[in-house]
Amino acid sequence: MRIPARIKKFWLRTWYIQATIAAPPVTLVAKLQAISDSFAGATVGGQTVLSASADGQTTQFAPPSLGNGLGPQGMAYLVQELIDRYDEATSELIAEGTASPTDLQIYTRMKDCLRAATEVRNRYTNLRTANASTLQ
Repeated sequence: MRIPARIKKFWLRTWYIQATIAAPPVTLVAKLQAISDSFAGATVGGQTVLSASADGQTTQFAPPSLGNGLGPQGMAYLVQELIDRYDEATSELIAEGTASPTDLQIYTRMKDCLRAATEVRNRYTNLRTANASTLQ
């Protein structure tokens, strides 16, 4: 699933702020995991649950998304990617000598890694083929 870098940065910033102003404050990874858990409960077998009732046992599913928003599955994908990036950023900071990286350091590293693709080209100038005369 392709999610633009600006959208990723928007949600990363939003969830980081929510984690820091929570009472009591939580780590960014704890916030991301809580969000991931909530999206996991909103999908069943790849379908989005719109509503459910306990006694009547009624569940209503949404039709598949037509690209007009991320929806619960897209958001779950985004959150999982950010959790993976959190782990990567933590490992990189530790490898660089920061024994106990703070959430601000991890957040900054994650944000710096999210870049938009500005250009995509197919270029085969470095592709080489074997020449029959050189295969002796």
